Amino acid sequence: VNYNMDAIFPFCAEAAQPSVFLVINNDPNVQLIAIEYDSRAFTRPSTVINILENNINPLLEKLWLRIYIRPLFSKNEFWDVVRSHKNRLKCVEFFMLAPNLASISKGLQLDLAELKNRTNSAKTDLTLRSPKNENLTLSEDDEFIQSLVYYSSEGGGTIHVTAKNVKKKIKTEDSVKSVEVDEINFVVDNAPYQLVQAL
Repeated sequence: VNYNMDAIFPFCAEAAQPSVFLVINNDPNVQLIAIEYDSRAFTRPSTVINILENNINPLLEKLWLRIYIRPLFSKNEFWDVVRSHKNRLKCVEFFMLAPNLASISKGLQLDLAELKNRTNSAKTDLTLRSPKNENLTLSEDDEFIQSLVYYSSEGGGTIHVTAKNVKKKIKTEDSVKSVEVDEINFVVDNAPYQLVQAL
């Protein structure tokens, strides 16, 4: 089926502020979006993610598609949280998206693709909760837990941790991976539309 993408995503030039740079790699094996962090424009990159999802999804729904954008985080940061709250872990919640990248889903020991096919689910939530007056025991040696953490850290979802004597949930989306770039030069024939197509 061929779609007229210009009709679905029409180009329009608008003078608007605030603004940030986005770099989108939609290669089926990569699927990454880099979002410039500029606190003068948006206080959190998640605001930009929400704007993208809210504006792209109505267009994609015409094609029976949706986009879910999840930040990458370091799996080591998750394990640092687990170690620093050892003997106080009450709950760990995994919020996972149905797999779209074979590179991250192949090691997942929970078959989300099969679950999606059987149930038409786009999201799967898995909650590990300790019994009352007890604590969770998570081990970095546990291959099943490792697979959930790896999948989530590579963009397949997010993790929330609840620990005794900690008022707020610790959320992986609050510790996203970042890269610092001093300067980027784009050479395009002064046409923003061509720049978007080039990316």
